[in-house]
Amino acid sequence: MTLMSKKLETFTESIPTTDDTLKMRTEGSKRILLELKEDPKKALVYAKKYNELVSDIASIIKSEYLNKPIMSGTAAERKEREEQFINEVWGMMISNLDIKYGKSKSGFLYGALERGIFDCDTSSFLVYDVAKELGINIEIVKVPKHAFVKMDNFCFETTGGIYAPTNLLSSAYPINQILKEDQIQSITYSCRGDVYFSKGEYDKAIRDYNRAIELNPKDADAYSNRGNVYLKKEDHNKAIEDYNKAIELNPKDAEAYCARGIVYFRKGEYDKAIGNYNRAIELNPKYVDAYSGRGTAYGAKGNYDKAIEEFNKTIELNPEFADAYNNRGYCYFSKGDYDKAIEDYNKAIELNTKFASAYYYRGIAYEAKGNYDKAIDDLIKAIELNPKYGDAYFNLGYTYNHKGKYDEGIKYYTKAIELNPKDADAYNNRGESYFYKRDYNKAIEDYNKSIELDPTNASPYDGRSNTYEKLGKTELAKKDREMYKKLKQ
Repeated sequence: MTLMSKKLETFTESIPTTDDTLKMRTEGSKRILLELKEDPKKALVYAKKYNELVSDIASIIKSEYLNKPIMSGTAAERKEREEQFINEVWGMMISNLDIKYGKSKSGFLYGALERGIFDCDTSSFLVYDVAKELGINIEIVKVPKHAFVKMDNFCFETTGGIYAPTNLLSSAYPINQILKEDQIQSITYSCRGDVYFSKGEYDKAIRDYNRAIELNPKDADAYSNRGNVYLKKEDHNKAIEDYNKAIELNPKDAEAYCARGIVYFRKGEYDKAIGNYNRAIELNPKYVDAYSGRGTAYGAKGNYDKAIEEFNKTIELNPEFADAYNNRGYCYFSKGDYDKAIEDYNKAIELNTKFASAYYYRGIAYEAKGNYDKAIDDLIKAIELNPKYGDAYFNLGYTYNHKGKYDEGIKYYTKAIELNPKDADAYNNRGESYFYKRDYNKAIEDYNKSIELDPTNASPYDGRSNTYEKLGKTELAKKDREMYKKLKQ
């Protein structure tokens, strides 16, 4: 193997001019200019480096290995040179560039150059541009969650060095797209959208997915990924529209079914959620998240036995899945089996010591068993991990009330109200704390507020009735007692 004249180096050279940098109109340089649109100087440096890399590889292959134009000669000769090109470009990229194939952390081609770690689409761009420089017929093929290149005779998996006859493409990948030249950059926009999504810049991600779809309307992954953004933004209807389209384009996309199940779950449409999880599991019988989601949906329907079966399967497939233990614990708690619930919460915490929800629910289980001190310890830990955990403050207030420590109860109910000023139950329970402290006027204020927020809740009428009796306001007490009985019917 002939060594290349250059390897990837740190980019300390001077900034080139635009004309010099873009002398070669490679798809990779176009991609880098898009990736680094907000930093033009850096973009030009990387674009130039990329073009030099393409030129170096092409020159070596042409001078050392391909002594004839690859497209000349008989069909057998062209096939032989095409296969030789694949072997040489693969060997050169591995041996001379120190390229390590794997998932690019940034999803960007300039990042792949920087770290020497290429994924399927960044390596496909490189091979595509080298082939174009040599006059080889080549196209980029987009399949679900993946990309590679296709020549006249072979499809080449650029991340594994594997290639196969082109006529096997459809049997190996029934859903495939051979991208036109003006569609290639759809991959760039989609990858940049992925990066913006991971950074929480959802509007930017949506703009990039929009552009990817505009360039390639049949890109199921772009629809699915845009749906994920809408799910994060809690725009459930738009998320469902995108998942519908992704599934229309790729009916075997288990992830899209699972994601659509999540949306339906959040909309409270549990049967539709279960239907989507069912389909995801049919497509992928080892899909852990789908079993977990289906268990959560059954739990929300109150079918705790069925939910436990689903979480058992989840744990069988992934014994390190802390959420599954936490959710199964909730089901046991709901069935009144507090000891089993605590066992599951213990395991969830063992797997994830910063799992605020597991501490919270274990605290509730201890509270239900009457072990208030352990309940308090867990609820305080939950708040330490998540200082905005309103339910934890609420239940701390509840637990302290049971211990007769009403000042502490008031303190935590007040914090719960600060976090959620529309929490009618927190006002009701704080009113109860004031009642037991014989601060009847403050108790009335809280019961009034609770009723204002939720006039259908019987409890504050009961509490206010008792308070009016203590204040000697018997008619008001009687009126509240009648309302309490009416609501309890």
